[in-house]
This record gives sequence, C-alpha cells and structure tokens, in this order.
Amino acid sequence: MPDKRRLQRTRAVLRNKKAVLEREHQEFSRLSNTFKDLTRRLEKSQAEYLEGVKKINSCRKSAYRTNLEIMEAGVDATKKDWVDIYKKRQQVSAHLEKQRNLVLKMQKQVSDFGEHCEALERDLEEEYLRKEDLEITGLSRNYRFTTQKKQEP
Repeated sequence: MPDKRRLQRTRAVLRNKKAVLEREHQEFSRLSNTFKDLTRRLEKSQAEYLEGVKKINSCRKSAYRTNLEIMEAGVDATKKDWVDIYKKRQQVSAHLEKQRNLVLKMQKQVSDFGEHCEALERDLEEEYLRKEDLEITGLSRNYRFTTQKKQEP
C-alpha cells in the first residue's frame, strides 16, 4: 500500500538520479568533443608528416642537399607530435567508451526507476479513489439508513 511520503522520497531519488545522469552525459559530450578535436589534430599532424617526408625524399633525390638535417629534425618532431596525439586519442577513446557504457547503464536505471515511480503514483491514485468510493458509499448507506428510520413511525 503506497503512501504519500514514500512517493515523495521516490520522486526525490528520481530527480537525483536524473541530475547525476545529466552530469555524466555532459562528461560524455566533453570527452566526445575532445576525441573529435584530437582526431582533427591527428589528421593535420599526419598530413604535415607525410608532406615533410615527401620534401625530404625530393631533397635526397636532388644534387642540392642542404638543410636536409634540419628538414629531418622537423619531420622527426612532427612524427613525435603525431605519436603523442595518437596515444592521447587512444586514452580518450578508452575513457569515452567507458563513459558511454556508464551513460547507457544510467539511462536504463533512470528509465526503470521512472516506471517504478509512475506505478507508485498510479497505486496511490487508485488507493485515493477507493477510499473516496468507500466514503461515498458509506455516506449513501448512512443517508438511506437515517431516512428509512424516519419513515418507519
């Protein structure tokens, strides 16, 4: 038999679960944006690296090989940046996957808890309607009983 206090506590817990879900979803969105940014940076760094390798190869083919060491050092630095971005992207990807699973799990919990809250609300409404019907039925019986007594003499 549901009571009003239990329903209020359940609603408070549901609001809390929704707030936590919202925070976790925001964290997921932040990680997703970070992942997209790292992907863009990775593609840019990769393109720079490949362009540098092409320049080095064309410089090696030519007779004029000045600044080759400087170009190789620049390409090495670009490659190092690319590797660092790739590792960071892999870390964010793993964290993003965990966060996605957490958000999906929490959405399911909130949905289930919301259904539970709605069931409590329906049960409470039905209980009030039953009590109201009993009161109305009791009043009508009392009314009939008192009117029948008055008519007997």
